[in-house]
Formats: sequence, structure tokens, C-alpha cells
Amino acid sequence: MRTRPAGLLRLVRASIALSPVADAVAGAALAAAAGAAVEASAVAAVMLASLALFLFGMAQNDLADREKDARLGRGRPIPSGEVTPAAARTVVLASAAAALGLAA
Repeated sequence: MRTRPAGLLRLVRASIALSPVADAVAGAALAAAAGAAVEASAVAAVMLASLALFLFGMAQNDLADREKDARLGRGRPIPSGEVTPAAARTVVLASAAAALGLAA
């Protein structure tokens, strides 16, 4: 079994991954509108950390639900064989580390 790039994109729900980035931008815009000083570098870090947390959550969800998905969601990336559990765990760990690093 080999992990396919398209499977990784489906694993992390890449089609909706810009949502947390937009949320960070909206928060920064609201803060600026309220008169707060908003640093571009801090906004960029929050955007990337939010994206990393989103990727973490999506991959972790599929790992946690892989037994149920094997019965009910055979088209999901792990049960379909598009992504190995080891590759999914790597995504989980890498995205968690990235989120923590960016948040620091």
C-alpha cells in the first residue's frame, strides 16, 4: 500500500483548508478596526498556525475514525488505501509540531 498525493489532499480536506486562514485575517481586520495595533508578522504566524491546526484536526479525525470508516466510509483516504495509517500519523505529528512552533 502506497500513499497517493491526492489521498493526502483529501485526508486534510484541502478544499476547505483556507477557512482557518480567512478566520485569522478576519480577526486581524476586526482588531485593526477596533484600533488595536496589528503586526503583519503576527498575523502571518496566526494564519499559518491556524492552517496547521486545521490539518492536524482533519488528519487526526480520519485516524480516529478509521475503523468506523472501514465499515461506513470506504471511500475515505485511509480505508480506501490512498493514505497509509503511518502517513496519516506523520501528517498529524508534523502539523502539530508546526502549529506549536508557529504559535510560540
